[in-house]
Amino acid sequence: LQGGAIQAPLTLVTLSGITLLYLDQRRGVFRARSGEWEQLDERRKRYRPSQPNPLEMAMSQVAALRAYLAEQGTAGVGIQAVIIFTDPGIHIEAEESQVRLVYGDGFPRFAAQLARARPTLTGE
Repeated sequence: LQGGAIQAPLTLVTLSGITLLYLDQRRGVFRARSGEWEQLDERRKRYRPSQPNPLEMAMSQVAALRAYLAEQGTAGVGIQAVIIFTDPGIHIEAEESQVRLVYGDGFPRFAAQLARARPTLTGE
């Protein structure tokens, strides 16, 4: 997306729903809590709001897709947002995030879970 570390989402449609995948290349120590995205200020040893907020961005796109699908008469489709952090120099303290956060080295396990997910969509 424009000027940020986050690229436009990849959209994965499976029988278990729709997954919006975001790749994020930032590094540092972050905290995800109740939709807030904060970065640790190493000098002051405190968390400060960090922009762009990938959680807000992902959830706004989930909401937009959900609204679009409702307009098309396909409400109720499961949609999840997943941010994949590709830089091994990142650490995230996550609390109550509506967005799934995956470290790059955890992607194979995440993909395996998607492959085993119970189908909820039909061909109709």
